Amino acid sequence: MNSALPPEEEDELPSQAAQAVRALLERHGIPKHRQAAYVGEFFKLSRAASHRRTHGTAAWTLEELQALANKFGESLPEMLGGGSARGGVRATLKIGDTETPCRIWLPSAPSTARNNVFVAMENAGAYTVVLAAAAGTLPVLQVARIEIDQAADNPPRIAVLDDDRDVTKSICAGLREMGYQASPYNTVDALVAEIKRSPFDGYILDWKLRGGTVLPLIEMIRDETKHGAIALISGRMRDASINTREIAEASGEFNFGLFEKPAQIEIIVAALSRDGLAPARGAASR
Repeated sequence: MNSALPPEEEDELPSQAAQAVRALLERHGIPKHRQAAYVGEFFKLSRAASHRRTHGTAAWTLEELQALANKFGESLPEMLGGGSARGGVRATLKIGDTETPCRIWLPSAPSTARNNVFVAMENAGAYTVVLAAAAGTLPVLQVARIEIDQAADNPPRIAVLDDDRDVTKSICAGLREMGYQASPYNTVDALVAEIKRSPFDGYILDWKLRGGTVLPLIEMIRDETKHGAIALISGRMRDASINTREIAEASGEFNFGLFEKPAQIEIIVAALSRDGLAPARGAASR
């Protein structure tokens, strides 16, 4: 990565490039507080160096910008143009009770008109493609192109529960990038309603929410399926309000792992894989 930018652009472009990088990461579900860390992990930079890149005080090369654009399925012009004529993104095509992974391309000028057979619905960076007639009055996006890979494995369905929306959004983005179908939930009630309709293959749960612990939820999940993978995350393991004995006893009874926040996606994926939920074949990896 050694193509330098033209001298006359050195003072101006780094700031523009940093803005484009931050916009790219935000479009693809990387929250602001995780963006510098993501850039550091991707390019193997120090914390200080990655912070300078994302905040415009260090220059980017064209090769580095292209590498990031490729990572998220955008062309370099699309990335620098703020995502117009956005490249293909992962989505789930749902027709009746059948779901299959796909990639979709959204029009350069976003439209909510319903003149296509298929439309997309977006939730926290996850796209679901349905027949326009099935969307009812829900907000939808036009879809310019749909691509289905028949050879791809169906990705495991993972539910992520945390009352912090940034946490669920970040974990889901990482899981999708690894090859999972991840859905964010911020309340137990919302997740329970979905489980009643269709249990997930795995669950990543914050141990302590505003209403108490998720132990009753874990008991309900185990009633639904004895073998679904469960991983607990907590940012307050050393907090006196956390009953570690209760967690240890519950872990032995209900078979789940515990990870401390900020949760590293690679470690969670390793735990899911040990429980039989390896990511789909051909998925991009970090």
